[in-house]
Amino acid sequence: MQLKIWHKGLILISVPLMFELAFVVSLKSMLQQAERETAALAQSKAVVAYTSELGLVLFNSGYLLITWKEVHSGRLVQQYEQLIAKVPVLCTQLTELTRDNPRQRMHMLRILDAAKKISQLTANFSRPSDSPMLRLMNLKAYHDQAELAYRTLMEESAALDKEEELIQIGSTDAERRVKTQLNQLIAAGIAFNILLSVMLAIFYSKSITTRLGVLIENARRLAVGDSLKKPVRGNDEIAMLDRVFHDMAEQLRQTAMRKQEFVSMITHDLRTPLTSMNTVLSTLTEGADERHDDADQRRLGIVQRSVNSLIKLVNDLLDIDRLESGFLPLDIEQTNVRDCLDRAVESIRYYAEQHDVKLDISIVDAELDADPKRLEQVLINLLSNAIKFSPKGKTVSLESNSDGSYLTVSIKDEGRGIPSAFLNQVFDRFSQVETQDAFIRGGSGLGLAICKALVELHHGTIGVDSIEGQGSRFWFKIPLRQEPAVQTKQTQ
Repeated sequence: MQLKIWHKGLILISVPLMFELAFVVSLKSMLQQAERETAALAQSKAVVAYTSELGLVLFNSGYLLITWKEVHSGRLVQQYEQLIAKVPVLCTQLTELTRDNPRQRMHMLRILDAAKKISQLTANFSRPSDSPMLRLMNLKAYHDQAELAYRTLMEESAALDKEEELIQIGSTDAERRVKTQLNQLIAAGIAFNILLSVMLAIFYSKSITTRLGVLIENARRLAVGDSLKKPVRGNDEIAMLDRVFHDMAEQLRQTAMRKQEFVSMITHDLRTPLTSMNTVLSTLTEGADERHDDADQRRLGIVQRSVNSLIKLVNDLLDIDRLESGFLPLDIEQTNVRDCLDRAVESIRYYAEQHDVKLDISIVDAELDADPKRLEQVLINLLSNAIKFSPKGKTVSLESNSDGSYLTVSIKDEGRGIPSAFLNQVFDRFSQVETQDAFIRGGSGLGLAICKALVELHHGTIGVDSIEGQGSRFWFKIPLRQEPAVQTKQTQ
């Protein structure tokens, strides 16, 4: 049976709670046992104490009786009466104490019978020297009865004391045993409860965190375009979330495929007629001086520039789509930096002359592993961007240098600069500092995004430094050597 998260949470709480209840019940049972042992020990001690006191009272009363026989003192009679008055009270207390204990009750009946016998023998105790008690005390039968009663009292008291002593020793051992068991139970209960709670927490947290880790890994893979891990098992909320995540990833994949197919279809359908239009316009422009006046030539120039802009937009859309889809291969080969930069500068020189912008070039002579066509594309995009935003008469500087491991190229203009709030967005797709730039200066807003993607394909970095009103400096840095495994992967 598959448990949901709230079921697991309920188990995590209820199992230790049930153990705690069982522990409390066991603890209460042992406490009650300890209380019973303590009560039995206290009752035994009380029986022994009252029995000893009763024996002491009767023996003292007998001693007073024997002493009175010799001296006939009234003070002795008074003391005797005070002592003998305690006997009924002690008998009553002993009867109550031993009422529920048959063993003690048996001894107590004999002790109480002996005490009653002794009390009856001394009931006629009085002061006159010629009293019947005095005459009775001289009889041998009286002495025999008194001796028998006292002997019975002593024997039963001694037997009771011995039994109670053994019981008290056993009760003390039992009480000690119960206390030891209580301490062990408390220690074991605390340790087991902690261990149980920790084990349950580890088990359930591991089952949750492990699958959450799969979700996190799937999210990372989705972000970089890798295939997702297999769906996690279970029927709880995490498993349901993972299934939804896989469904979403599949929908995103299908959407990306449809978008790629759509872009490919549209760009193909656009590029064919645009190329034909550009060919016709080029043919018309070649003989425009003879067949058309200046106004027609300007119109032809505008149309041709517009067609060229559309062709560049279509090419940029294709490139950015291939870059995002990972379908743009790099043809890595050993490339001379000077030759590559010279070709890019020559390609852009006419564009600079049209904008009346000077080029200041400083090129390092080095060799690197790169795709020369894509590297030229990056340089042309950055140079054309710098020229486009430079005022007439200003200079665009291109500088390159190498530290033996990396090639660093920087392109600096003297244009309006980029606001600091916009620096983090400048390499985003369709990004324009001002909305009217696309209409006034042209461009699709894809050039810098393509530059960033191509530089990163060469395992390099690209950035911009700019102060508003003082121009901008775009730079990129790529390693001179590419790993063979990287080259193979890029080619594939």
